[in-house]
Amino acid sequence: MEETLYRAKDLDGNYIIGYYSVDNGKSYIDSIEINRNTLAIHFSDMVTPNGIKVFASLSDAGVGGDICVFGGATYIMRYLSYKLVFVDADLDIDEPLIYFSPTIIKELELKGIQDA
Repeated sequence: MEETLYRAKDLDGNYIIGYYSVDNGKSYIDSIEINRNTLAIHFSDMVTPNGIKVFASLSDAGVGGDICVFGGATYIMRYLSYKLVFVDADLDIDEPLIYFSPTIIKELELKGIQDA
């Protein structure tokens, strides 16, 4: 079984991927201090057909989550209340519009990472 991976920006603003930890109130990925507001999670079943890992933001604003196109609309991948969801990137709402399923990921087109 594959372990859960995380992605976040380090303090220099570069995205890194690895294993998450907390020590003395600071957040780290593989011993590199990170900006906790950019933290995103990847589970082993979140991989596109061409092998790209998909990350879901752990922040309320969606920062750090992948920007995806599905069914002609653009979404931000977020992890809310123990569910993976797509939140419409074009609307100013926080409610999920589509709940993630392994069949949806086969149709995703990744466009980038949500930075703001």
